[in-house]
Amino acid sequence: MQVIENSKIKEKMYIEKLSNGLTIIMIPKKKLIKKYITWGVNFGSIDNKFILDDSNNVTIIPDGVAHYLEHKMFEQRSRN
Repeated sequence: MQVIENSKIKEKMYIEKLSNGLTIIMIPKKKLIKKYITWGVNFGSIDNKFILDDSNNVTIIPDGVAHYLEHKMFEQRSRN
């Protein structure tokens, strides 16, 4: 795990890349009661071409899919 320390603001950032390729960045805040998460991905806008599963096949996702998924993430279920 990589540790980056900022002595001016007395904080440390911990960075770890998981075996599935996901990079986790943690910045502990000792005086906060609540916990927060920010989730960022290299997908959308200009990031819509991928090579999956150690192959050389390029998968292209249509424009607009990332924006659609963003809306679906926060969609509320109807309470009928």
